[in-house]
Amino acid sequence: MMEEALGWAGDGLPPGALVMIKDCVAAKGGFFLTFFLKRLLVPSNVASGRSKVVFVGMAEPFSHYGRIAKKQGCNLIQARDNGQFVFLDMMAAGNHLTSERRREQAVSPLQRLYQIVNESVKRMQTGNENDRVVIMVDDASLLEVSAGGRSDQVLAFLQYCRAINSGHNRCSVVVLVHGDTDITYGAAGLDNGGYVEHGEQRVASLAHELDHIADVVISVDPLSTGLANDVHGQVGNPNSPVPSCGI
Repeated sequence: MMEEALGWAGDGLPPGALVMIKDCVAAKGGFFLTFFLKRLLVPSNVASGRSKVVFVGMAEPFSHYGRIAKKQGCNLIQARDNGQFVFLDMMAAGNHLTSERRREQAVSPLQRLYQIVNESVKRMQTGNENDRVVIMVDDASLLEVSAGGRSDQVLAFLQYCRAINSGHNRCSVVVLVHGDTDITYGAAGLDNGGYVEHGEQRVASLAHELDHIADVVISVDPLSTGLANDVHGQVGNPNSPVPSCGI
């Protein structure tokens, strides 16, 4: 049912696609990251080939995703050892966003992160023209914090990532963003149009801006009737005719 709601026809994502997972405080969308990891690293149709994943961990460590993925039948340690999965831990001390080396190079945090992602993709290439690499980011809102509140730098980073070539294919990007919070302007809050009030200006939130460039938007929302014991929310693709399904 979930695959139908997403309009997922095959095991891989289209080259150069940008998929945005938009969640909220009342309904977290992080479970979708492990859903994508399993579908990409352990495809149901082996003949179609396996994708490779570069995962930028801004919000959770490798152990968190490894534990959840293992319960779903996906061994991230094995995938990492086989060169199919790379985890960039942005939470660790001395990571690529805060290291002295980065500051000495006089580049912005996201410029340095792009260099690291690009190098990781190049190292994963095997010479196969059909190589498919997906870049995943578990919290675009924290990328915005690293960029000093510059949402335009986050958008540029994601656009550059989807332009990286692996074989004859461009990389696809899957990113999680919080749709009802705005890091840059704190408690200002969002209006119904996806904007925040900043002085006399209405400034588009990161989620609202991503809405315009994403090829697929997955929206995770709480049930309108409130929480239930076995169903906590609903998920759907606004561009799909299939109704939302409960989660």
